[in-house]
Amino acid sequence: MIRDYWRIKNKTLAKEIDDLKNKIPNNQWRAINSLRKIGNIGAHMEKDVNIIIRIEYDEAKKMQKLIEYLLEKWYIARHNDEVLFSEIETISNSKKEQKNEKVILCRLLSMAGIITCLIKLKIIIFAEHT
Repeated sequence: MIRDYWRIKNKTLAKEIDDLKNKIPNNQWRAINSLRKIGNIGAHMEKDVNIIIRIEYDEAKKMQKLIEYLLEKWYIARHNDEVLFSEIETISNSKKEQKNEKVILCRLLSMAGIITCLIKLKIIIFAEHT
């Protein structure tokens, strides 16, 4: 996730997490670094392979929750933000087009000498809301 989302690549996971430190909130960084340290217990076995550190079910669920949290904050939230921002931009463009259409209509009406533009616009706007 660090390599994909943040585009951080380094020789070791520890160095990648260090590079991440100034890009995320400190409490998030500490949790990720702590998760790495827990993983190191299994990844880098002690000289005595008979030493096994047990991870309890509740502890494993909390670590899983951290991964789910990061997926939500880094990927899902970014996607939702992009969708929302795009929708707002689309609304803005649509309203700009509607405004331009009413200005053109206004000019046509005033050229033809038909009632005042403001009265017509109020009728058009009122009709759209009913």
